Amino acid sequence: MVPEAEYAFHQAISLCPESPDANFRLAQFYVELGRYDDALAVLEDFTKHDRYNPRIPDFIATVRKLKQQSNNPAPDNKLVP
Repeated sequence: MVPEAEYAFHQAISLCPESPDANFRLAQFYVELGRYDDALAVLEDFTKHDRYNPRIPDFIATVRKLKQQSNNPAPDNKLVP
């Protein structure tokens, strides 16, 4: 039911764009799906509505870090003989 959940989050944001709950939950939803660019877009757009929220830059930094880690997975911790 991913499409339905995404649609519901977008409806919530359309009704109240300044809602931290709707925006953070949609961004988290995208992170869980590995859609980091979409999560960043939501957070960057939300910054326009809530410029002084200190959690937004922190969450953006976390998403960027997760995106980087997903693009550069850690090597296997195998012992080489």
